[in-house]
Amino acid sequence: PQGYSTLSNDCNDFDNTIFPGSPELCDNIDNDCSGIADDGLSKITYYIDIDGDGFGSDQKDTITCAVNTPIGYSNNSLDCDDNNSNINPNSPEICDNIDNNCSGQTDEGLQKFTYYIDMDSDGFGTSQRDTLICSSIAPQGFSQVATDCNDNDSNINPNSPEICDNIDNNCSGQVDEGLPVFTYYLDNDNDGFGSKVIMESCNSNIPNKYTTNSLDCNDNNFDINPDATDIPLNGIDEDCSGADFGLTDLEILNGINIVNPANKFIFINNPSEFPIRNDIFDITGKFIMQVESNKYVYIPELPKGVYIYKRTMTSSGIFVSSKFIVVP
Repeated sequence: PQGYSTLSNDCNDFDNTIFPGSPELCDNIDNDCSGIADDGLSKITYYIDIDGDGFGSDQKDTITCAVNTPIGYSNNSLDCDDNNSNINPNSPEICDNIDNNCSGQTDEGLQKFTYYIDMDSDGFGTSQRDTLICSSIAPQGFSQVATDCNDNDSNINPNSPEICDNIDNNCSGQVDEGLPVFTYYLDNDNDGFGSKVIMESCNSNIPNKYTTNSLDCNDNNFDINPDATDIPLNGIDEDCSGADFGLTDLEILNGINIVNPANKFIFINNPSEFPIRNDIFDITGKFIMQVESNKYVYIPELPKGVYIYKRTMTSSGIFVSSKFIVVP
């Protein structure tokens, strides 16, 4: 009868497009009454794309026969951060220590800069520790230069002024350079007058046991200096004038002699403190030797006989000669 069929295997008798032998369509419906929807059709896997940047992750996927990508999904799982639409394989790599382009690296291909640890925050670092990053701005605690010679003291760096402290304040490799230099003289007897022993320093404060002049003629005696009063005729130059007050060079020289006769030793008796040259000649005037003032010399090889002792005041050139005998 009309409206009936000899076949009873239609799985949806209300839709004339659904029956055994009908072509299977991608509509999640069992069009051919095989018991399976969309069977025999090609399947495509799509991946969740939470941030909508066109790249999905493998955190969630769906398999469907649809050739059009479902909303919220992508046909790939290349996104390495599906919660940030600025991070995906098409994003440019920027200097932020993040893998922006999902290459598996951070900040690759960017220019790198070396910065040096700056522990005292004076703007100058040290090469003891460095960091290599892509930022053109030095990170906190680092500097672009490694020229600090003491990174524990912010007052010591190439911009610091050099001061008189025996420290290389400006990291030049020298100490106290370019500062005024003061010369001081040893004042061993603390009488305010120094000797020839000098000290050079940038310190304008006179050091202990030193003075600014070298006028003392006896730095081991407090009572002998240019301010002292010379005692006449005592053979001592108390005021460092170069002569004992009241004595002429000739009188001084006449007060010096050799212990006579000499035997194996020549002894010079010189009570004065003036610079005297002592020369020994034989009787013919031939020079034999020179003897220091107030000293003695051993003369075992000197033949016996008469010799001449000449003493000369070195400051004036005045001299006196006398004879002495050498005996066996």
